[in-house]
Amino acid sequence: LLLWELLTREVPFAIYDTSLGDSQIANAIQSGTRPVIPATTPPSLASIIQSCQKADPADRPTIAQLLSLLT
Repeated sequence: LLLWELLTREVPFAIYDTSLGDSQIANAIQSGTRPVIPATTPPSLASIIQSCQKADPADRPTIAQLLSLLT
């Protein structure tokens, strides 16, 4: 989500409903809802964001892998 926020300069999920509380947002994330990655996002960055959004934490990149991808 941090990469998405840096890219869009927006608050995640605010585009869906500004009245959502923290628990509702957590439930949305658990059910697979993710903020939409803008179509103008460079493909390499979109790929990194998508890999960080995977449902299973074991499938997400480690911090070391992210540092390597971002440099």
